[in-house]
Amino acid sequence: MKNKIDNNSFNQNKISHVIKLVLGIAATAALQLPLATSAGAQESDNVEIIAVKGIRGSILKAQHLKRNSDSVVDAISADDLGKFSDASISDAIQRIPGVQIERNDGGQEGDRVSIRGLGPTYVTTTVNGRTALSSGTEGLSNLRSFNLEVIPTDIISNIVVKKTPTASDPESGLAGLVELTTRKPLDEHQYLKGRSYFGSLTLQGDKGSIGNETGDRLSALFGAKSEDDTLGFYVSYLDSSSYPGRDQLFPTVVTSDIQLDNSGDGIADEIVEDVFIINAIDFEPIREKQYRESWSGAIQWKVNKDLTIIADTVYTTFDNSSIRNRIAPIYGPAIRNSVFDPNDIVIDANNTLQSVVQGGFSDDQEVRVQFIPFLFRNETESSVIGLNVDYQLTPSLHANFDVHYSDVDYFQDLDLPILLQNIPANQVSFNADNGLFSTDLGPINNADYALLPGMSLVRDIFMGGEQWGAKADFVWTMDNGAVESVEFGVRYTKDDIVTTRTHISDVAGDLTADELYNISQAGIGDTNSDYDFYSGDNVFSDFPDGDLNVFYDNIPALGESNYLGVAPAGSFAYKEDVFAAYGEANFYGELFGLDYSANAGVRIVNVKFEGQGARINPDSSITPTATDNSYWEFLPSGNINFNLDDGLALRLGIAKVMSRPNPSDLVPREASNEPNNPGDIPTGQRGNSDLEPTISYIFDATLEYYNDIEGAYVASFFYKDVNDFIFPLPHRRHYLDKETLYLMCEHLRIFQMVM
Repeated sequence: MKNKIDNNSFNQNKISHVIKLVLGIAATAALQLPLATSAGAQESDNVEIIAVKGIRGSILKAQHLKRNSDSVVDAISADDLGKFSDASISDAIQRIPGVQIERNDGGQEGDRVSIRGLGPTYVTTTVNGRTALSSGTEGLSNLRSFNLEVIPTDIISNIVVKKTPTASDPESGLAGLVELTTRKPLDEHQYLKGRSYFGSLTLQGDKGSIGNETGDRLSALFGAKSEDDTLGFYVSYLDSSSYPGRDQLFPTVVTSDIQLDNSGDGIADEIVEDVFIINAIDFEPIREKQYRESWSGAIQWKVNKDLTIIADTVYTTFDNSSIRNRIAPIYGPAIRNSVFDPNDIVIDANNTLQSVVQGGFSDDQEVRVQFIPFLFRNETESSVIGLNVDYQLTPSLHANFDVHYSDVDYFQDLDLPILLQNIPANQVSFNADNGLFSTDLGPINNADYALLPGMSLVRDIFMGGEQWGAKADFVWTMDNGAVESVEFGVRYTKDDIVTTRTHISDVAGDLTADELYNISQAGIGDTNSDYDFYSGDNVFSDFPDGDLNVFYDNIPALGESNYLGVAPAGSFAYKEDVFAAYGEANFYGELFGLDYSANAGVRIVNVKFEGQGARINPDSSITPTATDNSYWEFLPSGNINFNLDDGLALRLGIAKVMSRPNPSDLVPREASNEPNNPGDIPTGQRGNSDLEPTISYIFDATLEYYNDIEGAYVASFFYKDVNDFIFPLPHRRHYLDKETLYLMCEHLRIFQMVM
C-alpha cells in the first residue's frame, strides 16, 4: 500500500481498554493568592511586611483565578483537566459559559474557540502570554484563528478565557482572549511531600461509532528539581493515532427557471422563475487516519530570590489523512431542460424545488454522476519557543522580559481521480422536504464509469510562517492612597508568511482513454453498503469500494510529490509588524460604602502590513502586485469590582477592542475560482490592503455569587457595539469566450461596512 494512504507513523496496535500508570503525581493547579512581601525582609522581629490590598494580591497577577480577577474571566486548572480526562483543550474549554467550540469537521483545520457568539477570527489566543502562528483554514484564510490541537493538555497548568480586557493584555479581539499557561518546573503543587520529582504515564484506547479501527494514545511526563528548589525541568511526550469517521453531504444551490406542462401535451405552457434548485450534491463518507506527535519541555532556574529564568518549548505535528469515496450526481442541467408535470414535482412557498418523483424528468435528459475515490491530507507542524526573565529590580519595581519564536508549516495534499458516467434522468428521484436530502439514482452499472483524460487531478497547498516577538512589562507598586500599582510595558511581534497554492493539474500523462478506462475499472471495486452511510435515513447507501492504490500504481504521478506549478492568483506572501505600548493604574478603596478594586488604562497599537500577490491579466499574463498599509489604534479600558457582600461581587467593564483583518483579505491578489460542476457560477476575489481593523465598544455587567462548596452562580449582561465589519461584495459580468457565453464574477471585492 502506498505511503500516501498507509502512513508508517500510524500505530496499528489494538487497545480495548484504558490503562493508566501514574508515577508520582499528575499536576494539579493550586489556586492560591500569593502574598507579596518586601524584597529586603529578613527573619527578625523587625520584619517589614507589605500587605498588598486590592484585587491583585501581589505584583504578579492572578488573572487565572476567576474570583480574584480584575475583569470578567473564566478559568480551568490542570486539576479540572484531570477530573474530566480531557484529551484536548477544546474539550475542556467547551464547558465554560459563553464559549463555543468549532469542531474540525472539514479535516483541514483544528478545533477553535468562539466567545459570546463571535467566531474564532475575533478571538486572540496566547501561550504563556505569547501569540503563536496558526495554519488557519487550508493555510490560506482565517490565519488569525488559533488551532487548539497544537497544544497537548498534559502540559497545561491553567486556561483562562477573558471576556473583558485590561490595557496590559494583548489586543484581545472583539470576542475575547484565551490564555494558555504551561507548567513551570518549580511549581510546588506538582511534587509529593518530600519528593524532588513528578511524572505520569497514560495509555488509552478509543473506538469511534463508525469503522472498526481502534486508536491509541500514549502520553508521558517527567519532571525534577534540585534539593534547594532553585533548578528544575520537565519533559513531555505525546503520541496518538485515531480513526474517526463521519458522513457528510454538500448541496450546491442555484436559481433556475422551471418549465411546467399543465395540459399534458409535453410542451411547456408555464415558467416558474428563479426557483432555488439543488444543482449538485456530494454524498461523502469520510474515513480518517489522524496521527499526532508532540514534544514539550521547560527549564526553570531561580537564580536568587529576585531573579527567575524560564526557557520552554512546545513542538507538535498533526497529520490528518482521510479517504473519501464520493458520489456526486449533478441534477442542474436535467432540471433546467426538463418539462415537468406539476404532479411530479414539489415547489414550496419559498420557491424552492423540494422533490422530483422517479420518471418526472424528460426522457431525453441525463444526470451526470461522479464517483471520486480521493485522498485529502492535511499536515501541520508547529512550535513555540520562549525565554522569560522575571526580575524584582527594587522592592517596589518588578520587571518581566520575554522573547519568543513561533513557526508553522502546513501541507495539504489532494489526489482526485474523477470517474464519470451519465444515467437517464427519468430513473432518478430525489426528496429534500423531509429535513434530510435523499435520492434514488436507480440502476447504476459500475462498468459505465470511466476515468477520462484530464480527470486524474492533483492539487497541493504549502504554507510556512515565522514569528518573532519580544515584550517588556513593568509593575510599580506604591503606597499612595487609592493607587495600588501602575503597570506599563511594550510588545513587538513580526510575522513573515508565505502560502502557495498549486495549479489543479492532470497527471495521467500519455495514457489513452482505453488505458484510463481499464485503470478505473480495476480501481472502482464492488458496490456495497459497507459504509452504512446515514444508516436508517434512506439517504444514499450504495458506494463502490474504491481502491486508491490501484490508481497510484498505474498513475505514479498521482501518488507522488510533483512540481505542479504555482497558481499565482491563489498564492500570496505578507509581513506584519505589530508594536504596542500600554499604561494602566490599579486602584482599591471604598466607594458608596462598598470595598472595590479597579483598573483603568490605555493600549496603543501600531500595525504595519506589507503584502505581495499576483494578478492574472485577460491575455493570461501575470503581473506581480504589492501593497502596504499602516495604522494606529488607541484602546482604552476600565474595570471595577465591588464587594457587595461575603461571596457576592459585581463587576463592571468598558473597553474598546479591535480585531485585525484576515491577511487573505488584505493581500493584493486577484484569484479566480472555476466552477466545480456544470451550472456552478465562477467566482473571483481581490484583496484590499486599505481595510481597517474591526472595532467594537464593549460594556459588561456581571454579578457573581460564590458559595461554600467552591461553586459559583454567575449572571452577565454584555453589549458590543461592533463597527467596520468586513464582507465580500460580488459583481457579475458576462463574457464571450470561444463562442461560449458564461456567467463570470469579474471581481469579488472585499469591502468594509461601518455599522
